[in-house]
Amino acid sequence: MVLELAGRLETKTAHAFEQKVIEHLSAGARQFVIDFKEVEFVSSAGLRVLLMLAKKIGVREGTGALALSSVNDAVKQVLDVSGFASFFTLAASPEAAIQEASRRASSPRILEQAARVLGVRKPPAAGSGGKAPDSEILNRAASILRSGPDQKPKKR
Repeated sequence: MVLELAGRLETKTAHAFEQKVIEHLSAGARQFVIDFKEVEFVSSAGLRVLLMLAKKIGVREGTGALALSSVNDAVKQVLDVSGFASFFTLAASPEAAIQEASRRASSPRILEQAARVLGVRKPPAAGSGGKAPDSEILNRAASILRSGPDQKPKKR
């Protein structure tokens, strides 16, 4: 979902932006690019909506993606000072943001994070340089999920 903003994202306009975001969330959207090409200013109210969106789609958990594109210097400064620049993917254009989000979503690092959360340890596989194949990680994670919370996963 690419959302194009214009003008100022502040107290007066943040509510309308939030309502639009909520509509898309309700429709099932979980991947967003916010195009800032025509945005001249972002206030704390605008940052709050971006943070709400990131939390609702699960950016940190890897269940959703959010990228900001075409951010000008003034908005970038607000993002830097607030610490938000490191939290969001920033890209030069909506197309670049989509590519970056796709690259991150398909990253093996996400599999590794999921395995770590599930308590799966990667044994070195023969000839793999110490890395287990992704399919093995997924199989082990699936085994843990199939076993109940009080049960131990089946040994292979």
